[in-house]
Amino acid sequence: MKNFLRIFVLVLLITSCEKDSQIDLNLLHRIPHDSKIIIDANNMEDVFSFIENNALYNQIKNLDRLQEIKNAGSFLELYKESDNNLITVSIEGKNEVVISLISSDLPKYRDTTSTFNYNETKYYQSKTDSTDFYFLNHKGLHLASSSKLIIESQIRRELDDYVFNDEFKSLYEKTSGNSVSLYVKASDRNWLKEFIYGRNINDKGNYAHWYQVEPENNDLAIQFSGILTYSDSTSMRHALYDGLTARTNHIAEILPLNFTNVETTTYKNHQEIISNLSRQKSINHEVTATVKNILDNCYELSKISWDKEHVVAFGLEPYETFFLNLDSLSTAKFEYRNTTIYELREPINTSSLSPILPQKNYSYITVLGSHFILSEKATTPEQIIAAITNKSTLADQIWWQDLNSSINSSSSYTSISSIEFYKQNSTLSKNDSKILKQLSSKTYPFIISQYVHENEYAHYNLHIPVVNDDLNSGSVQQSMTYKSGSSIIAGPFLFPNHLTKGYDVAFQDAELKLHLVSDKGKRHWSKQLKGKILGEIQVVDGYKNGRKQLVFTTEKAIYYLDRNGKDVNKYPLEFKNGIDQPVSVFDYDNSRNYRFVVTQDSRLFMYDINGNAVKGFNYQPDGEILTSPQHIRVNNKDFIAFTKAENKIALISRTGKTRTKVTVPIALKGKLKQFKNKLVGLDQDGKFFSINPLNGEVAFENFNKYGNSFDSSKSQRVSYNDNNLFINKNKVEIPYGSYEHISIYENKNKSFISLVDNAENKVYIFSQKGDLLNGFPVYGNTTASVKTAGKWHYLVTLDGDDVLLYKW
Repeated sequence: MKNFLRIFVLVLLITSCEKDSQIDLNLLHRIPHDSKIIIDANNMEDVFSFIENNALYNQIKNLDRLQEIKNAGSFLELYKESDNNLITVSIEGKNEVVISLISSDLPKYRDTTSTFNYNETKYYQSKTDSTDFYFLNHKGLHLASSSKLIIESQIRRELDDYVFNDEFKSLYEKTSGNSVSLYVKASDRNWLKEFIYGRNINDKGNYAHWYQVEPENNDLAIQFSGILTYSDSTSMRHALYDGLTARTNHIAEILPLNFTNVETTTYKNHQEIISNLSRQKSINHEVTATVKNILDNCYELSKISWDKEHVVAFGLEPYETFFLNLDSLSTAKFEYRNTTIYELREPINTSSLSPILPQKNYSYITVLGSHFILSEKATTPEQIIAAITNKSTLADQIWWQDLNSSINSSSSYTSISSIEFYKQNSTLSKNDSKILKQLSSKTYPFIISQYVHENEYAHYNLHIPVVNDDLNSGSVQQSMTYKSGSSIIAGPFLFPNHLTKGYDVAFQDAELKLHLVSDKGKRHWSKQLKGKILGEIQVVDGYKNGRKQLVFTTEKAIYYLDRNGKDVNKYPLEFKNGIDQPVSVFDYDNSRNYRFVVTQDSRLFMYDINGNAVKGFNYQPDGEILTSPQHIRVNNKDFIAFTKAENKIALISRTGKTRTKVTVPIALKGKLKQFKNKLVGLDQDGKFFSINPLNGEVAFENFNKYGNSFDSSKSQRVSYNDNNLFINKNKVEIPYGSYEHISIYENKNKSFISLVDNAENKVYIFSQKGDLLNGFPVYGNTTASVKTAGKWHYLVTLDGDDVLLYKW
């Protein structure tokens, strides 16, 4: 049964996206009347070996419906496959799965638990660990089913008068005879997807007749090919594409990686489209002069959707100059990354191209090389423009370029849907939601269905790319743009979301409001503060349950907020005298017993998460404090380090008493950092220094005396000079640029180095070895923040007052 289930799962994936031989008609006469899926298995071992090690199947095999199918079909394990077998899936009652077997093999009767007489015919009951089933030899065939009703209907069926389905019979006659063929009823576009999610929706009969598919060998994807049949009638969706001339698809050149679905249609001349629309609408269909002009100059029509946004896109005929005078047709225009978005005086209505394109009025047009797009909002094209400028479109991905050698370059209709698209179902059980949530969209990014339509049938190919981590390393996508209504004065900061297992973005605007925005661009909340945030927002887990909180200071207060923006315990704590430095957060023993340190001129105040002063901490003021205190541990000793006036460095204990004296004066440039077991930094002359916290000894070296920015972690120190990046003592050449804001971000076993080129608005991310990551640089012009959650890495930066979030 497990092998049958694997076949069924792959049928699901094939159809929820969008050889002549002698046949045994007796088998067809026995197909249950409501069968939705039929497997013709002469030799299923080829498919079993094809699927045996399929990681995708192993990730979804515990879906509720698949477990139901496994149980209903468990009796199949008792049968050895032989020639001319049909296995069927049908629905009994409202929503009960029934598995049936029709075989020309006549096995000896196995152990039975009961014998029944029906219409003077005996049939038998037996059982497996999972289910009862029923069987008999009848008129030259062996019949078995998980349903007693199916067996009895087979006994009383008048075989000479029974026809299961004329369209299926015609397709079966042309395609049977291979080791395995899978047939799926296609008369409703969404039936199989909803069925696998546990629902049995009504069959609308308005999509097509039947799919027939067979597995293909492909190292880069799960691949099937076959045929889709349909009628040239007004009721069938695929009749819209009948006879369209398949052209080369170029839509991938403008697809951002966060799209959820795209449907694209190609044609040779506008009359092909208009003729098919006329036939379906049963009228002499006409289009507006503007739409006709578009059809005449284009060959590819597409609808691209992501989140709650969509655009329609048109591929221009090769070597065609743009045919509309946009300056005369528009009332306004906007620039985004050197691309013009025009606001049209008269919106373009695409209702005459429905259902190929939506029935919408589009007020904005944007030309993108050999494509142009129409949108309802001026901001919608920005996602596509960003993908093109960042070179992070689908066409830019290495795995897509490799896959192109095995997929059709031309089609009359193509549908591409992301794995995330199939997770969007509010009726899923908790078990199914959990399983689908764990399905990696990096490993299985999209499901691709291609059709080349002829006369009432289409050649069909399905591809589910399997992308390994090496190929994924170049897949950088701008997953979110959020437009602030006011100037951003602090942030953006990445803040973990325990619900999505990803990251949200926090920032403060000029009105002193703190905002938290999801990775989809939805604002969670806004909170009015009384001052500007100093430095960075710190992340803590004060409740010790994985649900993080935010800690930060302004000029007058220290805040401690939960992820809903609510104040925690006694916070905020307000101070009459100003706070001079960003908050310091210490977790001495990694026990999540946090200490929050506030700096006022020469004084230090330490609080616990409840807002109480920490007993035992008593620092005696001794000169103005110039940097936020830092905590390091060396040889199981805790040190709190900071700089003071007159070029002094302080090293105190947990109680606030001096632990080690540093007698050498240092004019610090920037911040104190930790590198290995030392405190390190750059002085005003660009010299790298290190301090041994155990004895206060200071050492200087010319690590990079010309560098104007520096950062370090426990294992790395980095700086740059001209086109040289220095990592520890290694030098790596990088592109020339006006770099600022070098930073190291450590995430478990990986670390990243970021540099911002403000002159070119580019953010570079390098590996810990100094290699520029594939897909970078990306657009941005402020200090970047980088975090990791699961397999995804997140980068947040700004474009003016737009928050940009990237994932890779």
